[in-house]
Formats: sequence, structure tokens, C-alpha cells
Amino acid sequence: MKKVNNENPNEHWEFVNVNKKIVLDFGCGRWEQVEYRDPNWPTTPEYWIQKGANQVVGIDADQNEIDWFLKMYKDEVGYTFNCMMINSPNDFYYLINQYKPNVIKCDIEEGEIHLMNLDNETFKLVDEYYIETHGQELYLKCVSKLFECGYKIYEEIDLVHTNGYCKVLFAKKK
Repeated sequence: MKKVNNENPNEHWEFVNVNKKIVLDFGCGRWEQVEYRDPNWPTTPEYWIQKGANQVVGIDADQNEIDWFLKMYKDEVGYTFNCMMINSPNDFYYLINQYKPNVIKCDIEEGEIHLMNLDNETFKLVDEYYIETHGQELYLKCVSKLFECGYKIYEEIDLVHTNGYCKVLFAKKK
């Protein structure tokens, strides 16, 4: 397991393959107030496009972040942004069925539990998951769900600046 000590997408999400894919990015906000975030790093939506994604759908609960993205990328092709708080598995169900993503990146500060409670049939519609887990219980629940649904975890990152609280799982269908 690789150890990472920052929020730089080049390290935090380095084990991705989004080329020619649709990415549904849950928790796309910049979070520049976090002490491990350098404002010169790309945002995750920028990072996915740089890595070759065809489309990025950014979802964030912070309307100010969504407004910033809408202003910055209003003339850019490949970006869609929506302000939405994820409160239930139904929110994931709706967005997966609306956008038909190949990849889901999920970093929504313990809200990942709603993804883990999504029905298996809908969960399996997505080819790859990149999930930042918050806490050991959520980590174990994610590992179990991915295994149960036939995904292979091909890489993990330990975010050492969280003192073992957060890990990132990279998984794809077997």
C-alpha cells in the first residue's frame, strides 16, 4: 500500500484509468482550506480531463464550489457540474442512471456509506470505483461491497496525513 501525505490529485488518485470514459466525481470541490491542499494543484475534474476522460460530471454539496466551476468552465466541453448533498443510496441510483458513468470517484466525507448501501445491481453498472474511505468501519464495508459485487481492488493508498483514518481504494470489475 502506497503512502501519500497530501491531497495532490497526481498522487492521491494516481492509479486511475479514465481515458475515453465518463467520470462521475462525487466531492469535486477544491477544498483549498485544507492544510494539505496546494491551490496550484489541479482540481479533480481538471485531473480527469487531463487524464483523457471524455466527460466529467462533478457533484459537490457546496454551492460556492459549483458556482466557481460553472464560471471557470462555462465554455469548456466535457464538464457538467451539479450541487447536491448525497443523503441516501437513491441519490447514487439517480445519478448513475442519469449519467451512465464508467467510473465513480467518491470522496464525500463519510457519505460513501450511501454508495455501499446501494443495491448490487445498480452498483455493478459502473466499471471502476475510486473511493476515499473515512474510518476503518467504512473501509471494511467498502472492501466487502467491492468483493461481493465482483470487483478487484488493484491498488490502495494510505493517506498518512489523516493518521490512518483515510485510505483510497482503486477497484475495477474482474
